[in-house]
Amino acid sequence: LIFYINRGQEKNNLRDFIGAKADFYKAAKLDTQSGDAYNSLGSTKANLGDYKDAINDFDRAIELNHKNVLAYYNRGIAKSNLGDYKGAINDFNEAIKLDPEYAKAYYGRGLAKAGLKDPAHAEEDYKMAFALDYREELYNDANNIK
Repeated sequence: LIFYINRGQEKNNLRDFIGAKADFYKAAKLDTQSGDAYNSLGSTKANLGDYKDAINDFDRAIELNHKNVLAYYNRGIAKSNLGDYKGAINDFNEAIKLDPEYAKAYYGRGLAKAGLKDPAHAEEDYKMAFALDYREELYNDANNIK
């Protein structure tokens, strides 16, 4: 299982999303209770632009582990990419509740609030994200699913 997840992650890093997807499918088939496998599979599907199917995988990852911060964050990004900003905000809220110092979740929530034409509240989230983690690459990469 871990071999397929690790190899899939490396393929993702090389932008071989098709190859990564195959590895994550194998990992999920080997262990249908692996939230990591489903989160990784969803991430790869989202990188391929298949946000709806990715959300199903994130749902499964969360079902298997209700404390999977990354799955909530990733599902929030996928929902934002589909224009479901309210649903995205709910997911970012859950990620923040589980990890109050997860800067990317604040930034993602800010982007979703901006999508809802709520710039004042978006700005609050951006400021919190920057206060928690001021690295520029965080925000250049904020809309990428992990």
